[in-house]
Order: sequence, then C-alpha cells, then structure tokens
Amino acid sequence: MCDDGEHIYAVDAHPVGDAVIGDRESTTKLAGTVTAITRADGKRVDGTLDASSAVVDNCSGTGGGHAGCSMTGGSTIASVGALGTVTLFFGSAHHNSVFRGDAETECRNADDDDPTFASCSTASWSVIAGGNLDTPYLRVFAGRGGGTPEHPEQPLVQEAAQTANGHYTGPRASLELHDGGGLATVDGKSEPCLAVYRSPE
Repeated sequence: MCDDGEHIYAVDAHPVGDAVIGDRESTTKLAGTVTAITRADGKRVDGTLDASSAVVDNCSGTGGGHAGCSMTGGSTIASVGALGTVTLFFGSAHHNSVFRGDAETECRNADDDDPTFASCSTASWSVIAGGNLDTPYLRVFAGRGGGTPEHPEQPLVQEAAQTANGHYTGPRASLELHDGGGLATVDGKSEPCLAVYRSPE
C-alpha cells in the first residue's frame, strides 16, 4: 500500500513468467491489480497492472551485481485503468514513491530502518504501526498532508505502542485490525480504514 496524502494506492501484484537476465540485472514482469482511492471523496478506481509493471533485481545479472546493487532495484507499478499517468515505485532506490511526471512524492512508511507491521488509511489519517517486536510504535499523519524526499513529512503523533492480537494501542492513538478491514482511533475519534496493509506472516 502507498499513501501519499491525497491518494491511497493498494497493490496486489505477483511475478509472472521467467526473469529476463541481462549483464547487470534481471527483470521479471508483474501481473495483478491496483486500486486508487481519492481521499477527499473516497472514490475508488480498480485496474489491472500494465505490461510495463515489473520488478528489477540489480544483483542478479550474468555479470554479477555492482556495488550497492541491493539499494537500486525494486518494483514499478503502472495501470492506465487505475493510475492513469501515475507510476508507483516500491524499493530501496526511491523509498516507495509516487511519480507524476518528474514530481516525486514519498509513500508514508515506517522509518527506513524499521519494518512496518501494519498501516491503515482513513479519510482523516494515515496510521502506521512499525518498529520492532520489543519496541513497536504508532505514527499518525494528517490525511491530506504529504512529503517529498527533500522535505519529509512530520507525523502528528509518534508514540510507543502495546500490541496484542492485531491491535496496536498507544496513549493517543490505536489501530485495530480485523478480517476485512480495521478501525483507527486518534485522540478519541474513530474512523474505519479505507485501505489496510498487513505485513506477511
């Protein structure tokens, strides 16, 4: 999932066919679906991935990987039906980003060095549970804010959390996940998730 403030993008992608192996990288086509949700009105548009969608591994070419190869690969997601001219990139090189022409906006994530356990995008917020099992935290961003790689967005709330059975609870915020969705609460106000991400088990 990628939430850039104005929009929420939920991607379900999987590799198809054999990798095409070059001198410095291998490229595998991706198939699947993507849903684009406009936060302002909740409008949802579904589409299938275009043929240009692929994952690139810069460490697996026949000539071997270059220095820093693990930091430059990733998945490119395109769908004229759902995304139009917008392209999504998931990977180390761009920290998970939305590209509109030359303009890049980062997806909201946990810190680069910490995994994301779960995230929930509501009409008003992006709520992210991340960190590690010993010291999980919740981060809350304003719904229609956003940041760029040069100017990272600052959270409204960042706090330590307790976790149990898919629920993350902090002093000001909480995230409850259940089959088919979730509920976020911030400063006593609750909203259903428009889209939910859960890390693979």
